[in-house]
Amino acid sequence: MARLRRLPASDVGLAVALGGVFLASTVANADEARSLDALGWLLLAANTLPVVAIRSHPLTVLFTFGLAYPVWAALDYPGHLLQSLPTMAAMAAVGAAPKSLAWRTLGLLLPCWMIAFVVLNVWDVDVLEIGYVAVVFAVVWGLGVAIAARREYSRALEEKTVALQAARDELARRAVVEERTRIARDLHDVLGHAVSLITVQAGVGAHLIASDPEQAERSLRIIEETGRGALGEMRRVLTALRSDSPTEPRPSLESLPALVENSRSAGIPVAFRIDGTVRRLPPGVELSAYRIVQEALTNAIKHAPGSKATLTLTYRPEAIEIEVLNEGGTTYPSIDANGHGLRGMRERVGLYGGTFSAGPVDGGFRVFATLLVDEP
Repeated sequence: MARLRRLPASDVGLAVALGGVFLASTVANADEARSLDALGWLLLAANTLPVVAIRSHPLTVLFTFGLAYPVWAALDYPGHLLQSLPTMAAMAAVGAAPKSLAWRTLGLLLPCWMIAFVVLNVWDVDVLEIGYVAVVFAVVWGLGVAIAARREYSRALEEKTVALQAARDELARRAVVEERTRIARDLHDVLGHAVSLITVQAGVGAHLIASDPEQAERSLRIIEETGRGALGEMRRVLTALRSDSPTEPRPSLESLPALVENSRSAGIPVAFRIDGTVRRLPPGVELSAYRIVQEALTNAIKHAPGSKATLTLTYRPEAIEIEVLNEGGTTYPSIDANGHGLRGMRERVGLYGGTFSAGPVDGGFRVFATLLVDEP
């Protein structure tokens, strides 16, 4: 009973419908052949009831019909073309079964042995009539195969769609991570430079507020301007996160003179030199070059107060070279090669397939970076 409850309602309904057609065709031709008796009812059930298992065991159902119907016909029970409908349904089910093509091809044995029964006189039916039925069975089986191919194609498309969706989600996740990393790096560069400059100027102002009020006032103004600039860049980054509305342009190599002037105000004399022919570079390259210079000058302000620096930009056909060389200063401690600043510079250079080096030199510290340029 539990198994019967699990039978699909559509298969049960199909079995009832085909059983009704089989019985009606039998009753309509009852005067021309043997009347239904107990064996007849048993054979009628054998030719219809197996349809309830047509989905789970289609080949077994087909072979059952292939044996039951010839026995039905050989015992002279009423025959009719409509009585082949259960077998046709089984042929279609075998062709459409989720099995290998070799397994499904076994279903074609049925029309072959039906013809053999007629040729061997086991079944007294006109050979042309049974040949026609055999062709119809083969066509129905072919339609089942086509349905199975279409179903497999749809399943493959669904799997590919799921895979593409997963890949798209993964790309979106990576894009978010990369964007967060870029924003964190930008904020580190902006805040690191600004805080270092503000710290130096605050110290100068506190030291000179009594002896040189005018110089102390200039230091306070530099602190104010630096703080406003840092807030402006932070606001630009955060605004870009919140909307797609136009924002202020990103820093570029044209912004370097202002950066150099800020460093000079913080007590680091910077000599700025350009070699080669100045030209417009891709925005990403210009931003990375600006940030590398900003971080290098920030390190000079933090770690080598009183030193002097030389900034050299060299434009080459395939790249731009950046060199920031610090010399002098009362102290110049070694900088952690794994620190966020140097690591950020190295990552920026890596994005453009360039080279990066940073380390102590005689009496100072040298940062050298090469960013490759893809010319349009």
